[in-house]
Amino acid sequence: MNQKHSRLLKLWGLLLTMMTVLAMTAMVTYAAPKISKKKVTLLTGQKVTLKVTGTKKTVTWSSSKKSVATVTKKGKVTAKKKGTATITAKVGSKKLKCKVTVQAPKLNKKKATVKIGKKLTLKMTGTTQTITWKTSDKTVATVTKKGVVKGIGAGTATITATVLKKKFTCKITVPEAETEKPADASSDSGSSGDDKSSDAGSSDSGDKTDTTGFVFARDCKVTTGTQTIYIEFKINKDTTSEEEMEALGYTVKDGYASDNVVCETATYIFTKLPETFEDIKSIPLSTKFGPVAASICACAAFDETKTGITNQYTHPIFEMMDYLNGPTLTINNVAKSGIFDSMRNTLSLVDKGKLAYFNGATPANGYTPTKPYTFTLVHGPYYIPAKASTIAHPQGEPERHMILISFAGDEAQRYVDVYHSGDGNWYTWDNSWQHLVASMKTPTTASW
Repeated sequence: MNQKHSRLLKLWGLLLTMMTVLAMTAMVTYAAPKISKKKVTLLTGQKVTLKVTGTKKTVTWSSSKKSVATVTKKGKVTAKKKGTATITAKVGSKKLKCKVTVQAPKLNKKKATVKIGKKLTLKMTGTTQTITWKTSDKTVATVTKKGVVKGIGAGTATITATVLKKKFTCKITVPEAETEKPADASSDSGSSGDDKSSDAGSSDSGDKTDTTGFVFARDCKVTTGTQTIYIEFKINKDTTSEEEMEALGYTVKDGYASDNVVCETATYIFTKLPETFEDIKSIPLSTKFGPVAASICACAAFDETKTGITNQYTHPIFEMMDYLNGPTLTINNVAKSGIFDSMRNTLSLVDKGKLAYFNGATPANGYTPTKPYTFTLVHGPYYIPAKASTIAHPQGEPERHMILISFAGDEAQRYVDVYHSGDGNWYTWDNSWQHLVASMKTPTTASW
């Protein structure tokens, strides 16, 4: 009885195994056909080949809208114009479909002119796909991930926008930088009526004009150019995010932003330094460099013990701060006091130097500059975008730019933030003056 039962169990197991094998064979033999893509996005003129797998039967292809996309007998789809079409692959009685979306991107400009330090935003319309931006020459023009082009140096560069491997280009021309125009010498109180000189910064010893006062047109010359610098700075997350820095084209790591950038420069050459508030006011603020040049001259002219000054808040330097910050931005007394203390501690003491910012001044020579008095300012590539209304500045904050200066009294470059006002001039931002007057290296010897 047991043997008979055992044989029945073996027979039943064999039958189950055979049924399983047959079922699996049927599944492989009769697997449902599949189309390689159920939806695809193409740009006009682009092609893609669709495939049907899982069948040996003949596949018949068709398009629901041939004006948008066509398809060949072998499943090759060609995008014709903007719109949508359904590509159908018919296998026996079964229909497999792929939705084709055709987009027609367009770059808003094919050529443009951008001045050094200025920006232009290129826009791609007619697509929802990711756009990759690239410049052919970073020394001429840079471009961010959002298509913001900035003029760096004179020349031409091609900006390329790539969408789904299709390229769109814009030729950017950056003209030579304009030399800053000096103030009209005839309007300066220090100029005599018979001054005929039109060459800013002329130092001809035979000049018979009045030389008792400072005249910008006569005593200063400004030349412009470009300079490649490596800039690395800690991101102030209170005002700017790491994402914003990346969008501007910077390398962001561990809270720092860095890049090698060709920057606009301005060199100020003084044969005589301004000494009074009115002298300094004659320095033009028509370029982004002007307010920083005036700030450096104010430091050089700073006198802590101004005759008759009994209250530090009445010191002329505070009037100077208000002037350089523009008509709409006022520094509070706490900030002014802090800057005044920094100036007193850094500039007035015998072992420091009010002329440390000028070329030739080093700790080794007691901060004695060479003559003529010269310094070079660099328009840093980093800027803080304009921001909406804030508690500190109810009218909103303007776009702010970084102006850098290198000098022997410090290990690294220092900077002052500047902004462009509605009156057409540039001014220093808030209390960024303090970056200039922080402590410097103690000189080996004092020369005064």
